[in-house]
Amino acid sequence: MKLSVLIIILFLSIAANAQSSWWYWSQLKAAIANNCATYPRSFLIAAVTGEVIPPPGFNGWKVPSGSCFPYNQNQSDSVARCGPHSIRFELRKTTPECLVGGSIRTELNRPTNAGAVVNVKRWYGYSLYLQGKDWLRDPAPEVMGQWHSNATAPDGTSPFVALWSYNGNWWIAIQGSPVFNLGPYVLNAWTDFVYEIQWDNTNPVPPAVNTGYLHVWLNGILVVNWNNVKMGYSTQTFESYMKFGIYKWPWKVGNEGWGSTTTVRVCYYDEIRIGTQNATYNDVSPR
Repeated sequence: MKLSVLIIILFLSIAANAQSSWWYWSQLKAAIANNCATYPRSFLIAAVTGEVIPPPGFNGWKVPSGSCFPYNQNQSDSVARCGPHSIRFELRKTTPECLVGGSIRTELNRPTNAGAVVNVKRWYGYSLYLQGKDWLRDPAPEVMGQWHSNATAPDGTSPFVALWSYNGNWWIAIQGSPVFNLGPYVLNAWTDFVYEIQWDNTNPVPPAVNTGYLHVWLNGILVVNWNNVKMGYSTQTFESYMKFGIYKWPWKVGNEGWGSTTTVRVCYYDEIRIGTQNATYNDVSPR
């Protein structure tokens, strides 16, 4: 039975029998969750769908040091992009939790030495859901996805590329500064991100130019098309590695100048994939 027909039948049933609506809603949720079509995907390095916990190929689940609380990272069966589960992240400003370098965060990441080839093309995709009541507009940003490296001085320590949630908008930050405004974020709905990144940390002698680029799609629309730029720090010796979750550095003691007005952040991730240089948009895109 097609999903659209099933939804109509379920809504009619709810109207006819309100006392049993809880059962019909559960069936509707199951129908939508199980309607995820299976698409052929190739050239994947990693895939995290929320169905296998801890996520394979990623570090940091529950933070091995034990400094996090049980609610910081969990498998959710109430919100999902595809299938019955996703990964839920929560941070609370008032609880001294998940302190790494003095900053409050709950994140998962690929191993920092996952690839020894620095300059390579990669595809990345994931879907992100912001829980409305716990994601009010805040003048202080948080990192919601980032690409770090093992760069050393004199290079900076900020991720070379990062996705920020900042004052009601999505931003792409480059080396710790917001550069590309992607527009307002939407609460209580899934937002799909796909990145095509050609990493290039070289310093060519003019007239030669860098071959690096950053292409970003938001819900299937190309929103960043940045080409012939340096993508990576000069001193890094490993591939830039992906992290996802919540990193709220303005909650760190001493960063009060950001003026954060929130105390709780809750979000969900699903359909996370990393593709090789041979992958395509469809190989990593949440669908």
